[in-house]
Amino acid sequence: MLVYENIISEGLINHNQLVLNNDEESEILTYYLHLNKGLELLEGEYVNLEDNIINKSEDILINSVGHSTEDIEYIRSVFSNLDPLIDLDFEEMDNYNGSTIDIYSISDSSSFTFGALGQTITRKSNLGAWWEILWKDTDGKKSTNSSDQNTIIHEIGHSLGLSHPNEDPTNSSWDTDDTVMSYNQSLDGWDITFSTSDILALQ
Repeated sequence: MLVYENIISEGLINHNQLVLNNDEESEILTYYLHLNKGLELLEGEYVNLEDNIINKSEDILINSVGHSTEDIEYIRSVFSNLDPLIDLDFEEMDNYNGSTIDIYSISDSSSFTFGALGQTITRKSNLGAWWEILWKDTDGKKSTNSSDQNTIIHEIGHSLGLSHPNEDPTNSSWDTDDTVMSYNQSLDGWDITFSTSDILALQ
């Protein structure tokens, strides 16, 4: 049986505390939705959560496909639905200068392993700490399908301190009905809202 303690990552929580310490307003996380299209190089320093060592990361080359209106509405709904449930506030920014969660919709990334659909990257510099979220658009912007939405909310979950369940996301004992942090589709399809266990863990 999955309990909410099994989807909490101390390492991700510690990084989020660094992110929150960027500003005096320590309960506000700002997010930015990247709209530009084309090849882009993401640079920065990567935080190794195991020993908190900052390593100069390899540059990450992405092919950005921007965000559709439907993408934007869905991501905004994820944050607005969370806002009253946890002790954090979320504000959208129209640029990434000072934003704390930068979200990119991509067709591919040099950092992706085979079959990867999303990635949450821990970043830090002398200016502060932040997150970069990459999610792969699998339908070419024809719509935002439930698989893509599940990838988005899964990666947002990581940026807020959620781990894979028992660090074993493919375990058949649970699926996305139990937690959106599972890799297993539930019988009724890919879940696109945080489960009760997810909310308890976030709280």
